[in-house]
Amino acid sequence: MAINKGHFDPATVTIKKGTEVVWINKDAITHTVTSDGGGLVLNSQAIAAGHSFAHIFDEPGTITYHCAIDRTMTSTIIIEE
Repeated sequence: MAINKGHFDPATVTIKKGTEVVWINKDAITHTVTSDGGGLVLNSQAIAAGHSFAHIFDEPGTITYHCAIDRTMTSTIIIEE
C-alpha cells in the first residue's frame, strides 16, 4: 500500500487472511495508519517520509482506517477466509 499525495493507494483492497500488508510512505510528510474503531486496532504511530509500517491480518472482516494527521485520508481493507 502506498501513502502518496495525501491518499492511501489503493483506497480499498481485498486480501486473504494471513496476508501481511505493508504501507510505504512515499509522501513528503509524516502520516499514520489508524483504525476507525471496532475490533482490530491499527496504530502505526508516525510513519516518516520514506519509512513503512506492516501488519499481518489474521482474522476475516472489514477494517476501515485513516491518517490521524490528515483525517481526510481514509481506506478500507477487506480480509477474506
